[in-house]
Amino acid sequence: GDVSGYIINDRGEDDLSRKRKNIEPPDNMRGMFNFWHRHYLPEHWQLTLESTYLSDENFLEAFRRTDYLSKNKSRETSVHLRWLKDNQAFALLGRWRINDWADQLEDLPSAQYHLTGQSLLDDKLTLYSDSMLGRFRQRTGKDHDLNIKDEYFTFGSHRTEIDFPLQYTTGNIVPFMAGTFGFDDRS
Repeated sequence: GDVSGYIINDRGEDDLSRKRKNIEPPDNMRGMFNFWHRHYLPEHWQLTLESTYLSDENFLEAFRRTDYLSKNKSRETSVHLRWLKDNQAFALLGRWRINDWADQLEDLPSAQYHLTGQSLLDDKLTLYSDSMLGRFRQRTGKDHDLNIKDEYFTFGSHRTEIDFPLQYTTGNIVPFMAGTFGFDDRS
């Protein structure tokens, strides 16, 4: 796990780029708090908890530019419970917005099941299956002008693929059949 924080009594203005100078922060007391923990549980279960609080939308860009430019890590508050064994995985994800200035899709929660490369009929066929069902809400930052409804919605999808691997002396050919189903109660 990891816990880190940073706080500053800021009496200046943010200069973020050529066109974004002299931006007055919403409050003098600015900072961040990060918490991340992964716990390996018995019977192939794993629990990941994380939370990131930022005092304002420009804090990272002004004080932690490397973190701001790092697009590989989201800044969210979530609980992720998953089970992994062989070629199967099951996951529950809850994700909530705690930074009211941020645009974020909340999972309240969502569930997923994946089956990858399951042999059928003595390796004559291979099965892939992915299912997801969740309750979501798109949250828009308090000062953002996006015309998105702040309502809960349900979304689900399922995809099944069956592969027919054929081997030849000069290479392999893999014809397949796939079907996808989706549900969204907004439409």
